[in-house]
Amino acid sequence: MIATCIYCGHQVQHGSRHSATQQEAHKALIEHDRQCPKNPIAQELAVERERGDALAAHVELLHREGDALAYGLHPSDRDDWDGLKADAPESSLARLKAQWQAEMLEVAKSKVIEDPHGDPIAKLEYMAYRMRRQAEGGEH
Repeated sequence: MIATCIYCGHQVQHGSRHSATQQEAHKALIEHDRQCPKNPIAQELAVERERGDALAAHVELLHREGDALAYGLHPSDRDDWDGLKADAPESSLARLKAQWQAEMLEVAKSKVIEDPHGDPIAKLEYMAYRMRRQAEGGEH
């Protein structure tokens, strides 16, 4: 028997004539799907991770530059900078949003994989509907 990626056609064979069991083939296909270059969810996840990494690097740079500038300040002003830096969130709102989006894409992908015979578009549309309702305060 053959398990096939719905995005690129990659195949994993399993059954009596092959060394992989159906469960092993399913796991191998899931691993492939997480990195499949034609999987739109995997592509979006990669983009969001890159954005998050770029944002984190930018925040680190701002902290270093701020520290360098604060070095020449009066000690009381330097304390103000240290306080501002300590009060700053570890992650910006944009980074938190990117992380949340990446997590939601992973959840959506797992929901689609759970039922390979179901309609993936319908599942994603339903998840989007529920998330919008939750954002509007209509559902928790």
